[in-house]
Amino acid sequence: SSDLLADASGKIGEAAGDPAVMSATVAQLSADDQVAYLAKVNEAIANMPGSPEEKAAAYLNANKAALRSAKPGNLAKLLAEVFATVPPEVLTVINESFANDLFNRASNPGLSDADFVSLVQSTMKTITARNASSDNAAVRDTFAALMFLRASNGSPADLAETLVDR
Repeated sequence: SSDLLADASGKIGEAAGDPAVMSATVAQLSADDQVAYLAKVNEAIANMPGSPEEKAAAYLNANKAALRSAKPGNLAKLLAEVFATVPPEVLTVINESFANDLFNRASNPGLSDADFVSLVQSTMKTITARNASSDNAAVRDTFAALMFLRASNGSPADLAETLVDR
């Protein structure tokens, strides 16, 4: 693993509690190191003291910051790491927020239904492959699919069927 990842590993505790540190750190890493670092930060959050609500906020803020700093072409792998390493009970908050803030179709009105479906199917393949080795894989996959359904704002109307048939 790279020297940058080793340096970044010294900031895991700070990144877990500060989205600005998370964002700046992730932006400096290679695509593979971004994924490894996100997993380490999520593990650190799991071990932090605090109420379930405080920890849910930490997961949400850190993971959102990581996705916003993704290297081009690395978003699907990072998103898969989110759904694989965040506790299932926090994925409700994650999928709702990400659907509104990060993946909402309203923020990309030029995206056709066909392109959106293609993007969702390709990303879900990455997510389900990563979740295959996680606990509660089916639950994790379902939360990811729910995120895309929410983000679609109902278009295309048959997206749920498409995701179930994948």
